[in-house]
Amino acid sequence: MKLLLPLLCCAAWMQAQTSTDSQLLNEVRQLRQDLATTTLSMQRTQILLYRLQLSDAAMTRATERVDQARTQLTGIQQRLKNDADQIQAMQDELNRTQDSAQKARLPNMIANLKKDLENWTPNAQDAQSKQIDAESQLRTEQAKRDALEAALDKLDKQLEAATAARQ
Repeated sequence: MKLLLPLLCCAAWMQAQTSTDSQLLNEVRQLRQDLATTTLSMQRTQILLYRLQLSDAAMTRATERVDQARTQLTGIQQRLKNDADQIQAMQDELNRTQDSAQKARLPNMIANLKKDLENWTPNAQDAQSKQIDAESQLRTEQAKRDALEAALDKLDKQLEAATAARQ
């Protein structure tokens, strides 16, 4: 019996040790899995943040193109309006004047302004087309950026849920 008691104690201790080892092994496996999940989430976050940076740069360029197109269109429209106003003023002057030199000179000036107006009209159409294209491109870049922000929000919520589950 004296020999049996130490063997029983040793077997009980080994069973307790095996149970503890098993628990520790499970804990290490869980920690490894958590670490892998966290690393993957961090990599996804970094990729999304990089893409967001690129998207911000694209948005800035698109916004600049829209601003340039608007400025160009506004300048051309202002020039067309000024030319039309000058033509109207010269025609009014032509109708009112009694000076023969003015009557001879004004039709040429009016014709030149009308030619200038005709030459600038296609430029206004081109500028308007460029503005529409630039605005479309800006909306596309905004949609891409919104999608990236939504992905970041989703990832943030997933990380928050995973953190809450661990606690």
